[in-house]
Amino acid sequence: DIVLVGGPSFDSKLNVLRFGTVKSSEGARVSISMAVQGSGRDDVRPEIVSIKPEQSLQVTVGEPKLVGERKYFPLHFEVPKGAPETYYAGGSPKDFGRVVVTTNHEFTQEVSIHIQLVVVK
Repeated sequence: DIVLVGGPSFDSKLNVLRFGTVKSSEGARVSISMAVQGSGRDDVRPEIVSIKPEQSLQVTVGEPKLVGERKYFPLHFEVPKGAPETYYAGGSPKDFGRVVVTTNHEFTQEVSIHIQLVVVK
């Protein structure tokens, strides 16, 4: 009942958001959506509970929108200007950052999003 959808920087099969290389002086923003459907759709409340790397990445949940039978929660990922150097190139599973979103949904209480991000000066 819960699925993540995004643009070309998001791999929905692997739940990987690919920022690539970001200059600290420029920062970057990417948004994806958490789509919720089914009987509990209107009661779901996603919450960001864990961000790695927490010094270089900020994640927020935006206002949901109802489109057809699905409720879409925008998830905004931002590398702020001046973020410290970070190396999560994603060469192996331990080389990814990770964002954990929890919900009060009866079947899907936790969603992990792997982050591929390198911040350089």
